[in-house]
Amino acid sequence: MKSDSPSFEEQQFTRAQHRVSIRRLLNRDKTPLAILLAAAVVGTLAGLVGVAFEKAVNAVLNWRVGTVAGFADSEWLVWVWAFGLSALFAMVGYFLVRKFAPEAGGSGIPEIEGALEELRPVRWWRVIPVKFIGGMGTLGAGMVLGREGPTVQLGGNVGRMVGDLFRMRSAEARHTLLATGAAAGLSAAFNAPLAGILFIIEEMRAQFRYNLISIKAVFTGVIMSSIVFRLFNGEGAVIEVGKLTNAPVNTLWLYLILGMIFGVV
Repeated sequence: MKSDSPSFEEQQFTRAQHRVSIRRLLNRDKTPLAILLAAAVVGTLAGLVGVAFEKAVNAVLNWRVGTVAGFADSEWLVWVWAFGLSALFAMVGYFLVRKFAPEAGGSGIPEIEGALEELRPVRWWRVIPVKFIGGMGTLGAGMVLGREGPTVQLGGNVGRMVGDLFRMRSAEARHTLLATGAAAGLSAAFNAPLAGILFIIEEMRAQFRYNLISIKAVFTGVIMSSIVFRLFNGEGAVIEVGKLTNAPVNTLWLYLILGMIFGVV
């Protein structure tokens, strides 16, 4: 009676074939390991910076609101403290940018776009602290701003910092790490790894140099950034929009019209 199970020799031969296939795949992949390791470091650091920035801004906001709430019994004191603290925090951000790092002004995304095109220098040693502390001031003041731009610029500067610390002289490698940091920064801002990837591929398509190495590095950095964010903040969505589970089929055409309206706007 013959057994259908493979013999020991056949199993060994199959394992050897698998090892050869894996070795061929690795040899075919020409992505420098140093780039992927650097991208992982960039993603991790960008995630840490993004999480720290979020918590710092929330701490300033909560402190400002709590301080103003302490004067709730006096209507005019509430207004004085509300405007006074907001103006003070905003002036701190303005002073730091004006005095130490003018390129840290604004959202920061145009600076990263210019850096990707090698039109603007990246002085990470002054942009990172100024953008971080200045962002705490302006966002903590209650200004109608978001964390997207600052975290993109912070992440991009982290990417350039890692490139300098690893002494990468290749223009392609430095460009790749800069783009990886920007994508990882956006991912850390909203716990949205796909948004970080699409931001680089679509929003910065004119500046991003498309190649397999760059794409792999961006994916690696974004994944690491997302892991760091979820370690500190959990897996919940930053902006909860809910789920539509029972949409009637006869209303689907309304979504087409809604998409057209958004496209026109």
